[in-house]
Amino acid sequence: MSDKYHIGLDIGANAIKAVLLSPTRTGFVVDRFRNKTFDGAVTENGAINDYGELVNRILETVDETFPTHNVAVALKGPSVLVRKMLVNNDSLGELGEFRWIANQYACVEPEEMSIDFEALPSQDLYNHTSIVMTAAKKDVITDFVSVIESAKLVPYAIEAEAMSIVRLFRALKKDNNSETQMILHVGYVGSFVILMKHGFFEYCREVSRGGKYFSDLLKHDLDVDDATAEKIKINPEEHSDPDKVRTTLDRIFSIEFIQEVDYVLKFYLLRNGALPNHIYLSGAACQTFGLEKALREKYSVPVEYLNPWEFIVLPESTGKVRPEEKYSYSVVLGLALHGLVY
Repeated sequence: MSDKYHIGLDIGANAIKAVLLSPTRTGFVVDRFRNKTFDGAVTENGAINDYGELVNRILETVDETFPTHNVAVALKGPSVLVRKMLVNNDSLGELGEFRWIANQYACVEPEEMSIDFEALPSQDLYNHTSIVMTAAKKDVITDFVSVIESAKLVPYAIEAEAMSIVRLFRALKKDNNSETQMILHVGYVGSFVILMKHGFFEYCREVSRGGKYFSDLLKHDLDVDDATAEKIKINPEEHSDPDKVRTTLDRIFSIEFIQEVDYVLKFYLLRNGALPNHIYLSGAACQTFGLEKALREKYSVPVEYLNPWEFIVLPESTGKVRPEEKYSYSVVLGLALHGLVY
């Protein structure tokens, strides 16, 4: 197989997904597909807790049936900074200004950061260029490279999780030059808000709560086990008192989660941004009951799910995706699309 093909490898707290794609005339088809869920978390906030166990989990997920060993992975957590900047073309190749900004926002010494940037398509910006800067702690990158290589794989690309979702979003052609759009990616441990403007990345910030937080509150309020909390989080009718489930979820969204999202948007407005005209939901916990309704009521804009399988075919012989899980593949499919779409 050509070197341009690679595996998208999404390493989560309690699950690992691996996808290999091939282009078709109308989109892409999945060649290889794995989704392994494990007990216990070997990563937390983007950092590795157990190196040996994580290597074993990757080896279980990416087996000998994959025809390539090249992988694209995403970095997660507070040690990763993504920021759009406007820089003078004369200093575009210098990293001094980028390092200063990384130091201000990530609270890490510049020499401890690894920095890269991507220039956005040229516009008439008076000898300036819009870029997206990504900065991450060097030791975090080193740790993930070490784990990948120990699993007998080759790093093809390492990028911020948010940028893999941006790539998927653009591949789905959801962008509209007249709109500011928000992608709310609700993950297992945490979430983040991505703002798109004129079809390009504009702003990104983390939200501390995710699906696990929703489940833990349901467990506490209703005295149920983990499996039950996961089920009733999506469908309150699975519980003997569905109204109580709805009340708990409504409290989470109206008092806590939506307020965190609103804080991000207010900060974005201070940077001369605009409120979104459209909201897209993504991530493993985005189907939590009441979230879509809470967003619609708060912002009075259309809210829809970002379906990552819209132009990607998954043959039955390759694997199956349960309906309640299909929105959890945004990151891995965005990684698998690295180098295949802009």
